[in-house]
Amino acid sequence: MPFVETTLFNDDKRRLKKISIIITENLNKIFKSKKNTITIYNNIIERKNFVHNSILKNKEKRIFIKIFCLKRNKKIKKKLALKIIYSLQKVIKVRNPSNIAVYFFDKLESDIYHGKL
Repeated sequence: MPFVETTLFNDDKRRLKKISIIITENLNKIFKSKKNTITIYNNIIERKNFVHNSILKNKEKRIFIKIFCLKRNKKIKKKLALKIIYSLQKVIKVRNPSNIAVYFFDKLESDIYHGKL
């Protein structure tokens, strides 16, 4: 824990390693997590399947990052989100940083089970 789910475009696939490093290093630094506790799942979509503002294949690229983690305070989550957003904007061709969204799904330790009870 934490685990991360990204929604990226086909043309971002060649940058997956760099994207995962950005997310992992920032989680480790800001959340004080360990590299071996982070899992990233990447959902890759084709532009032909992308709809934004009711426009199919909208040219305005939007990226989503979902972070499922133990509950943290708002200040720390905001710091992590901004660090990820501005670092990713340099790697992924996105016009505006507001087109990268980071969502947090807070969990309690009692909500998480790993194979042994």
